[in-house]
Amino acid sequence: MALVKCPECDKNISDKAESCPHCGYSFEKKANNNTLETLKGKWNNKYLLVLLVLLVGGYFIFFNNSNKTNTGGGSNPNTELKPNANGNYEFNQNGKYFEFPTNYKVYVDKNGSIYVGKNIDNDGALIPYILIEKYKNYTDPKAILNELTTEIGKEYSDAVITISLLSAYLGDKHTYGIQYAYTSNGHLVIDNRYAFLLNNSMYLVTTKEENVNIQEINSVTKLIIESLKEV
Repeated sequence: MALVKCPECDKNISDKAESCPHCGYSFEKKANNNTLETLKGKWNNKYLLVLLVLLVGGYFIFFNNSNKTNTGGGSNPNTELKPNANGNYEFNQNGKYFEFPTNYKVYVDKNGSIYVGKNIDNDGALIPYILIEKYKNYTDPKAILNELTTEIGKEYSDAVITISLLSAYLGDKHTYGIQYAYTSNGHLVIDNRYAFLLNNSMYLVTTKEENVNIQEINSVTKLIIESLKEV
């Protein structure tokens, strides 16, 4: 048996004593308090770990949901495409088929409008791009282009027609085209519109570029119009 000093009254007592015979200080109570503090510290660590897991899990759930809601209800059908015999990708979706170059991408928005371009964002393609739309209430390509001319003039005060209405066959489609130039968001936009009938349905193909009309995108547009069909 060894003697130790009581932490309360500083008198010598046995190290086996449960309490001080002089002042009544309880060593058992102190031990219990120490144990409680130790458990409290362990519980805090576990709580922080669980909270961290919940926060990290919640972040990834939120991040994934945000990505899903930002798609605009569209889709990108380029996934795992393989070039055809002509060396092009094939679009075959929503009852429409056409070919496009392998260095371009396609985006379909929630309204069924099809964007073709090298750069795609969640709202379609960034300029330059090609837009393919189908209209049910038109049977005359010239009529829809005349209406577009009026609408563009209302929206852009500096809009001018740089190439007047022309027509030619692209593949088996008698296609009418017109070119506009106007300023949008401080940039000069070259806007080409092509209208034609396919299976008695009106299609409008639009190309938008900044500053200049690039031959490359005209070639892609020609490829799309010539190969476009309903399936």
